[in-house]
Amino acid sequence: METENTTPIKAPTNKPKDKLIGYLLLIIGLIVIISTVIWAVYVFTGKTKPPSVFNVEAPSIPIPGSNISLDTSSLPPEIAKSLSQSPQKSASFKILPDNVFSNILNLGIFYLLAMFVTSTGAKIASLGVQLIREIKVDFKT
Repeated sequence: METENTTPIKAPTNKPKDKLIGYLLLIIGLIVIISTVIWAVYVFTGKTKPPSVFNVEAPSIPIPGSNISLDTSSLPPEIAKSLSQSPQKSASFKILPDNVFSNILNLGIFYLLAMFVTSTGAKIASLGVQLIREIKVDFKT
């Protein structure tokens, strides 16, 4: 009757310098994550404004049937002359005001930036954790 012996084999131990760097990376990663979350909360609650990346005009929708020509034969000649000289523009309306549209775009860009910075902080913290913990491997013989 054979019994299996398991002998734990330890990887080379981390040097104190590696652990110190690991803790430093962990703290830096957590600071990046926490500061980004606090900044995002301030932006999305309206306490601060997002970085202004876009300042664009909101799209406008044309109103159908607005290019109707006027019959000026029954109007006094002065008014008829002024109406015929002024160019007729097609009527349109904006769904959102320009500043609201730009603010929505800026919030979207800010959200993408905040997610990128948060994931970068998570990766830095993950590298720190990998440097801190010891690796143990068990081999069965």
